[in-house]
Amino acid sequence: MCAKRIAGALIAASALGGASFADDGAVRSFEALRLSAEMARAGSAARDPLLLLAAARVRRSAPITFAADADDRSAGWIAAAEAMAGDDPRIATLAADIRAEGRKGRIDGPRVSQARLAAGERRRFTERFRAGRPAVVYVEGDGDTDLGLRVGAACRNLDPGDIKICSWTPSRAESVTVEIANLGRVDNRVILGMN
Repeated sequence: MCAKRIAGALIAASALGGASFADDGAVRSFEALRLSAEMARAGSAARDPLLLLAAARVRRSAPITFAADADDRSAGWIAAAEAMAGDDPRIATLAADIRAEGRKGRIDGPRVSQARLAAGERRRFTERFRAGRPAVVYVEGDGDTDLGLRVGAACRNLDPGDIKICSWTPSRAESVTVEIANLGRVDNRVILGMN
């Protein structure tokens, strides 16, 4: 019976079409919560830490705001998965990644990435941010050159230096063009973080 529940949860998860539920409406969001609860129960019953972590990931991906005093239970599922796995480094790494994703203002969750910008290079990309939630774009270079940061109409910083931060609270959900520029004559290894 437990194998059938796990298979059913995995089939239902595949029907959700990905980890981001942002554009699918309230019904789909609550279906994600339901699915995550079923996956967590099946994972607990089968003592399957991967299924518990998958449940936590689905739960944290659903665009539903929990009240400050409400527990979304995903932290408990992550802790249970770690306890079941003992010293398995794969589970520890996955658990840390899911914890780090959390729930923030950016629709796809927080993210930190690294890139190398060639001398004079500009990179543009579009990010989507939620209404009424603080949004932050952070850029940190390796110290070799100045960097420029432009975030839609919210910020423009071409001042000297290679550490830039832009924060604002969108009044509506919006897609914003982010541009990072290497203003120097040598490559710069850049860290980019967004919530």
